[in-house]
Order: sequence, then C-alpha cells, then structure tokens
Amino acid sequence: MVTATAVASAIVVWPRDAAHAPPPAAAAGSSAAVEVTTQSSPTVTDAWCESHVSAERVSGNGEGSIASAQDVILALEYAYYTYRDATAVRALLAPEGRFGTNAEIQAGIDAVPTDTAHCVEISPVDVDRWAVTITERWPDDSTVVHHQLISTVTRDARSFVLAVESA
Repeated sequence: MVTATAVASAIVVWPRDAAHAPPPAAAAGSSAAVEVTTQSSPTVTDAWCESHVSAERVSGNGEGSIASAQDVILALEYAYYTYRDATAVRALLAPEGRFGTNAEIQAGIDAVPTDTAHCVEISPVDVDRWAVTITERWPDDSTVVHHQLISTVTRDARSFVLAVESA
C-alpha cells in the first residue's frame, strides 16, 4: 500500500492509504480524512453520482480533460478508477509535483478492488486550490470516502495536478 507522506511543501506521494484495507479493518485506525461505511449503496443502474457544474461545485465521475483545473481533477480520478493505470495518472501530474513513482501509484490503484465506482465533488478553496471529496463504491456495496486538498497549475492552456493532500 502507498502511504500519503506530506513533505515540507505539503505535497504528498499519493493520497491512498489504509482506507483500501477491507472496510472493518480500515475503520479501526484510519485517519479522520477517511470515512468507511458498510451501508448498502444504490445499485449500479441508479444515478448515485450526480454530474453538476457551477461556480461553487463540480461533481461527477466523467472522463474530465486538461482544459481546466476542475476537469483535470476529474480526469485524474477517472484515470485512477476507470483506466486503473499509473501512466495515465502520471500524464496529469505537474512535472515539478512530488508524487510517488509509477510503481507506487499503481500499487495504490491495485489496492482498490476492480469494478469500484467513484464519484468526485470539487469546491474551490483558493486560487488553484480545491477541496475534493472522492466516494468509492466497492463491489460489495461498501463505501470509502476520501477528503483531499488538491492544488493545480495551468500553463500553455493545459491544467495539471500539482499536489494532493489529505484533508
């Protein structure tokens, strides 16, 4: 498992940690930034992840893009949960960001059960800084919720994820 390790500049290796253990074990000592429930979630055919775009909030589980900060955050999570590919994740990270190796990122991805659904909520905190909530719906209908602060940078008409911190 990859542990999120904050460094002096508050940039982390990758935000996935003990929350990827089976839900009962994760609840026993997980950080306040992760909530684990075993309540039944709506079935896959239900619209459990609302797509929404406003100045105050962006949510959904779509493919995203590199066109804006919110879109690159959506793209990052899509690469993580849908493509399940560290190389696709890496392409969305700013080169100067301090992230783990592709192998560490892939280990975090692999710790999440295949067919886990995700939903992302993004709200602005400051310029290029976002409060992000990611809800994972595991195949057994349990959920894991990650609260993060994500910093972004845009240059040459392309947005990148600069840092990810547990919130």
